[in-house]
Parts: sequence; structure tokens; C-alpha cells
Amino acid sequence: MGSQYEAGHHTLLKQFLLMARGAPPPVSPTVTLELIRFLEAANESRETGQTVFL
Repeated sequence: MGSQYEAGHHTLLKQFLLMARGAPPPVSPTVTLELIRFLEAANESRETGQTVFL
């Protein structure tokens, strides 16, 4: 897939390991929950064909 793809995964793994060792997450819990809700709404809309309001 290319070096940029691998570099992105390497960076993500480094951030995860830092968090596992007690560092604060790079993204706030609020933003994380908003992103999850957005993805859930997108899946719901895809499955039902309806508009999902957030």
C-alpha cells in the first residue's frame, strides 16, 4: 500500500503505546465520542437509506 500508509500506522501504534503507558490521549474523549456517533449515524443511514440527524 505504500510507505505513507505504513508511516501512518507506525505513528498510530506509537500513540497507542504512549497512552498504554499513562500518557494522555491525543484526542479528547468528547471528540472521540462525537466521531463514534457520526460513524454510527453514517452506518444507520447506509442501512436504512434514511437521513439520520445528529
